[in-house]
Amino acid sequence: MSSSRQHNGKGAKTRLMSEMKELDKEKWVNIDVVNDNILRWRVGLIVVNPESAFNGGYFKAEMTFTDEYPYEPPTFRFLIPIYHPNIYPDGKLCISILHTPGEDIMSGEQASERWTPLQGVESVLRSVLLLLDDPEINSPANVDAGVMFRDDRFAYNKRAAEIVEKSKKDVPEGFIMPTTLVDAPPPKVVDDDAAFWDESDEELDFGGSDTGDDEDMADFDEDGEDEDGASEDEESPA
Repeated sequence: MSSSRQHNGKGAKTRLMSEMKELDKEKWVNIDVVNDNILRWRVGLIVVNPESAFNGGYFKAEMTFTDEYPYEPPTFRFLIPIYHPNIYPDGKLCISILHTPGEDIMSGEQASERWTPLQGVESVLRSVLLLLDDPEINSPANVDAGVMFRDDRFAYNKRAAEIVEKSKKDVPEGFIMPTTLVDAPPPKVVDDDAAFWDESDEELDFGGSDTGDDEDMADFDEDGEDEDGASEDEESPA
């Protein structure tokens, strides 16, 4: 084992604690550790997407990690039955990001699609949410669900809505389910100085005219003659 992977999984635990701290700031996931074991997470994955068939769902799942994390991927398994083309009956997923690093000639998966140490828990969870919203039906884990999604979207959405309602029973007491992931904008701050000068500009009117030369020109008609009929070009008598 290389030096970066030794110390009995200390590196894995340190990284996981850091990742959990960051995920605690997110609205769409609720995480607890199982029996104070940082290598075993209980996850509440929340779908906040009006266009998703599973919108409003609170889906309990479990993630487990080894001392080799992040060099080896975690496992992910839903703890409630979800009727979905890419979810097996036992709750496990058919998703590339959870597969061990490297290319797989048999499946045709590229290394970039599979797990790498640069990935993290957030990458996995976001990938799962995307999969819930947009199933991959070309290689389904649940063939019946794949066929229903393809041929009878109304029935599929109805089935998904029923699962969403059942999932809400798992929302922890006191936990507030988000309805949007966008924070409300802060209240607009009024600039008192700017408001003062805006009002002053409206009130300061000194009665001046931008056409002050009009009175001077009033003595001349259009032909350049004054009221007495004298032209500007005519010389005054000596």
